[in-house]
Amino acid sequence: MSGSTLGLPADLRAYLLSVGVREPLILAQLREETAALPQHDMQIAPEQGALMALLVELTGARRCLEVGTFTGYSALCIARGLPADGLLAGQALSGKLGIEAGDSVAVTAPGTGVSARAPVNAFLEEPLGTYVYAALGPIRRLAGPRLGLGNVALVRYAPGADREAMRRRLSALPGVVAFVDSNALKSIVDEYLGLYYAFVGIMLLFGAAMAFALLYNSIQANLAERSVEVATLRAAGTPFRTLSRMITAENFLVTALGIVPGLIVGVEVSRLFLASFESDAFSFDLQIRTSTLVLSSLAILAVSLLSERPGLRAVKKLDIAQVVRERAA
Repeated sequence: MSGSTLGLPADLRAYLLSVGVREPLILAQLREETAALPQHDMQIAPEQGALMALLVELTGARRCLEVGTFTGYSALCIARGLPADGLLAGQALSGKLGIEAGDSVAVTAPGTGVSARAPVNAFLEEPLGTYVYAALGPIRRLAGPRLGLGNVALVRYAPGADREAMRRRLSALPGVVAFVDSNALKSIVDEYLGLYYAFVGIMLLFGAAMAFALLYNSIQANLAERSVEVATLRAAGTPFRTLSRMITAENFLVTALGIVPGLIVGVEVSRLFLASFESDAFSFDLQIRTSTLVLSSLAILAVSLLSERPGLRAVKKLDIAQVVRERAA
């Protein structure tokens, strides 16, 4: 074995590589990594790998055993020739049907009378729709000429591919009626969501104001109920700074203890709210970063501290004699 086929003239090998080898990026990267190893001569050539994949496909092999593996180049070439009998389904179908990767489902091609069971290999994160994709070979073996060539093709680009050039080339193919770029569709949706984000920003401001009002009223009610206790401490000579620290620490601790259950309830309610908008065409998944929860917790604590300032000023101006008379009355 070697990096090129032994005895093959350079010009003939160059022609073979140009017309007979379509090496995926992952195989090219693996071959480059292997070339840096001391035993790189054990690596097979790209044209040999393409021949192995072709032989596997022509023989219709479904199980292959490779005895002795170096860096896995030949194993990947063999795997490329194996039939892809599984299905690729839209992510929305996972929750809609209650299925996971590896589960078998029954699929029917409308208008053809073709029905078969096949495993779901993976789910696709499609922005819209609940399509199911399958390799054309296995489908044709099941359906024969009744299915034709299918109606939708899933195309994945290699990293760095010119998306606009690919759109023009695919759209120019015979029989292609429409071309949908998932990334372009996502960009359009994001553009129209600008108003939605503005609405969310306004709601956040209202939420912050409501949180401030709620914490402020709670702290004021707490201080009002304990006015005699506070007045007694002041009369006993407790410095205002000490009293202020005690009240602040108490309210701060109560707020901190309520943050964790509050965030848990908030996240679950948000998830249920988004799930109520799910349909066959689309679904909303709740995505919350850890940093968002941390920043929310810090914001709540900051609001709690700000809410205490008016109450502490009232404590400082507290008329001890008046409080005692009011309570006595």
